[in-house]
Amino acid sequence: MRRGTRPCSVIAVAIAIAATTSSRDARAVDRDRGAKWLVEVDGPGCASERATFEREVTLACDAVDGTCHVVQSPRDAELRATLHCPAADQPWSLELRTVEGVLVSRTELAGTPSDRLREAAIEVARDQAPERLLAADSLRDTLSDGDRGAGSGFEMPPTSIAASATGALGGIESTSGGLRGLAGLSVGSGTNLTLGFTGLMGGSGLTAARHVRTGLGLAWGAPFDRSIVGAAVEGGVDVGQSYQIAPVTGVTSTEPKTRTGVYGQGTVFLQIPFRVVRPYVGVTVAAIASQTVWAVASADLGLAISVF
Repeated sequence: MRRGTRPCSVIAVAIAIAATTSSRDARAVDRDRGAKWLVEVDGPGCASERATFEREVTLACDAVDGTCHVVQSPRDAELRATLHCPAADQPWSLELRTVEGVLVSRTELAGTPSDRLREAAIEVARDQAPERLLAADSLRDTLSDGDRGAGSGFEMPPTSIAASATGALGGIESTSGGLRGLAGLSVGSGTNLTLGFTGLMGGSGLTAARHVRTGLGLAWGAPFDRSIVGAAVEGGVDVGQSYQIAPVTGVTSTEPKTRTGVYGQGTVFLQIPFRVVRPYVGVTVAAIASQTVWAVASADLGLAISVF
């Protein structure tokens, strides 16, 4: 004969079912309230990593109590996270926008591909808590139609500036020191168009000299993104002035001899890829053609920062 079911067992099962249902409903409510992200990848460097990126974002959102989650349809999304990756061995960037196209943030990513995916996911989860959603909603309400959308007007490409103290050997000064400045504008695929300026003063023996050179060039990697290593080439105009010092009195002549020429140079950079301000060192070899050809070698110690 079968025994009857005990009332306490029935009650225990009912309580367990109710708790499971309540927990599932609570998670559903949390997910509905969290930031709804559509994740995308752009470029050959991560074309096969979309599913991995989605999974990393989901794990990161779960780690911050579900304040965000991934959706599959653009119609369900409130925000977009786009991973730009020209190649696996080149710098990647994460771009966060509202669905209307308003830029929220842009972050340069460095390291191995798995590290970049994980860092991008952490940025999504950390930056897009509910208070950021409120800010995005405010942007939707307050921006005019002319301000909205990624393609509605000009948007400044990623831009960095670098400034350094520099010491040089060679040239008419023999030994000199001064300042060097660089501005880099990203033109895609890890390449930057640069504008450079160098000012040096020095001399040896009975000659004192100063000169300025400025020109355009191309750069790859550091110090214009968060890479560790970088290189740059540059060419432009060099203007120098030299003064003769009287051997007995030590008085410097008041009528300088001015030379104008052209130069070409190449630089190798090493950088510590901090997020905001990035310290770096550089070694430059330059050739200056002005009546004669001078060879100059210099070393830089400076700081770089992203401004856009």
